[in-house]
Amino acid sequence: MMSATHSRGLSARSMLAWVMPALALSLAACAGLGGGAAASLLGTEWRLVEIDGEALPERPAATLAFTEPGRVAGSGSCNRFFGSVSFSGEKIGFGQMGATKMACLGQDSRIEARYFAALQQASRYELKDATLLIHLTDRPAPLRFVRTRP
Repeated sequence: MMSATHSRGLSARSMLAWVMPALALSLAACAGLGGGAAASLLGTEWRLVEIDGEALPERPAATLAFTEPGRVAGSGSCNRFFGSVSFSGEKIGFGQMGATKMACLGQDSRIEARYFAALQQASRYELKDATLLIHLTDRPAPLRFVRTRP
């Protein structure tokens, strides 16, 4: 005689085989963004206004967007970039990053190089109203961003 579960076509074991991977993926996605203030960054976009204490021109804009849990994208002034981000409390770290390879000249090239290098030195962040500060290892002044999209 078959049990009620077998007569419906799914055993408890096969149900778990479907549910557990989905649950694991959901938890992994949440871990990439952390909780608290980090979770409030999801879906936001920021414009870099200061690097190493130096104010930056408004155009071309260097940006940072928290596109989905554990993922970022943006512009370095000339090139678009994308990559991974992780949070632990107030700590922030940018992982593997990729970028387009468009020609970039003069001041824009220098800003972009400094910005990309600074992201790799990120150590902690502060969220103050419409301002995001990303503090860096071995640099006295943080990256300062202003919110451009909720």
